[in-house]
Amino acid sequence: MTDLNAIHQTALEAALQAGDLLREQWLRPRQISHKGFRDLVTDADIAAQKRITNLIQTRFPEHTFLTEEDDHTLPQATPPSAPPAGSPHPAPITWIIDPIDGTSNFSRQVPIFCIAIGVAIGGRVAVGVIHDPLRQETFSAVTGRGATCNTIPMHASPVHNLADAIFALDWSHTPPGRAATLNLTQQIAPRVHTLRAIGSAALALAWVAAGRLDAYLNLNLKPWDVAAASLLLHEAGATLSQTDGQPWIPNGHSLACLASTPALHSQLLAIINRLA
Repeated sequence: MTDLNAIHQTALEAALQAGDLLREQWLRPRQISHKGFRDLVTDADIAAQKRITNLIQTRFPEHTFLTEEDDHTLPQATPPSAPPAGSPHPAPITWIIDPIDGTSNFSRQVPIFCIAIGVAIGGRVAVGVIHDPLRQETFSAVTGRGATCNTIPMHASPVHNLADAIFALDWSHTPPGRAATLNLTQQIAPRVHTLRAIGSAALALAWVAAGRLDAYLNLNLKPWDVAAASLLLHEAGATLSQTDGQPWIPNGHSLACLASTPALHSQLLAIINRLA
């Protein structure tokens, strides 16, 4: 039987250890390289990922990883799926990790970034931890147990009118993605109270779960951006879906996603899909 308590404790320890490393390093000069168009990686990303995965591998050597900064030394997970009914084999367990979500912010000493660790068991995220090392805030959830910030229960906001909503988004790396985001923003901006773009998808999603933001839109989210936050959102009473209304799943692909309070979700999807 899978020990969720042990997995959760390991995720917390790994996130905190990586956070200590990043807090020590973030004001130092960085070694920055490009892994894709407008997509950065720093030496700190690699160091934090190794800190996380080394701890996990010592405790759960049979588990696999889906990570942003793949150094090709870890067993890489295919999209997880549940075993056939009646199978004697346990469901596969995959750790979905972003060692620094908000690398551009981190590289320029903008103090908005986080560590995101989600654990999928048989294709469903069962543990989620997002750690903000500078604010010393740890957002955490285990399936069926609610969501917390620094062990205090948290919930999505009660906002149900767009006119009262703080709406957040982030920009795609590609020109077509930015054009699509701008088009949506032009339609949504007049309807909401105000807008934010913080540059860290996982942290923005955690803030939706904590009731600090009312909605978040991103047209190009990787599984490591969303996995940990997906459980936080569900356990906090928020709604997460793809922008076509389909459920988000950790399938290894980039997806356009919307997270919001339940009352705002259908209103925002209607605006988005009118423009599709």
